Amino acid sequence: MTLELLWKEYAQDNPEGLSRSSFYRHYQKYRKGLSISMKVIHKGGEKVFVDYSGDGLRYFNREEGKWEEGKWEEAGFFVGSWGASSHTYAECTASRSGQDWVKSHIRAVEYFGCVPKAFVPDNLKSTVTKANFYEPEINALYGKFAQHYDTVILPARVRKPRDKPVVESNILHLQRFIFGRLRNHTFFNLAELNQAVWEALELYNDRPMQQYKKSRKERFKLLDKPYF
Repeated sequence: MTLELLWKEYAQDNPEGLSRSSFYRHYQKYRKGLSISMKVIHKGGEKVFVDYSGDGLRYFNREEGKWEEGKWEEAGFFVGSWGASSHTYAECTASRSGQDWVKSHIRAVEYFGCVPKAFVPDNLKSTVTKANFYEPEINALYGKFAQHYDTVILPARVRKPRDKPVVESNILHLQRFIFGRLRNHTFFNLAELNQAVWEALELYNDRPMQQYKKSRKERFKLLDKPYF
């Protein structure tokens, strides 16, 4: 469909109507406020969407045995969510390196008890060495992980958060749910921090979702788990 064709159809049905330039001008004004999106229906057991939160949690490195400025270390916050059920795994990592990225995936698989047919990550350095719409070049270590677990990596398009709305939504909810609960706590190593994160994560996955009246864990057992 072209704008020219729309104009001709309009002019034929409304000979006393808007001029061609006015029709185009009104359309451009209408188009600016137009946002088109399509609801994606996720198949059970198919995809887990993975990403890092833009914000992280902190722990205090006390190797020198004293409190001083600059000793706080920011931990990466990894999140993985199933497309169908929204069941989620989360943890803090020492870095966002390729090794920590893959280790987080391994722990996510252990937590879920099964492997999805595909992981959908963002175009991070630890994920993609060369972005390409048709054939992105997957990081070697990440590729070996996928081969070992008999799954595939399907990177989202660059700067297209709508390609992975499930994990984007869960990152936001987890920031509010977990970060808020831990804001007044002080942790001295990554293990302590993750223990607190995992305890809060269980509460998050067990909490009924307002839209479905079932928890993420219940939906996982109904929608994703039966495919394994």
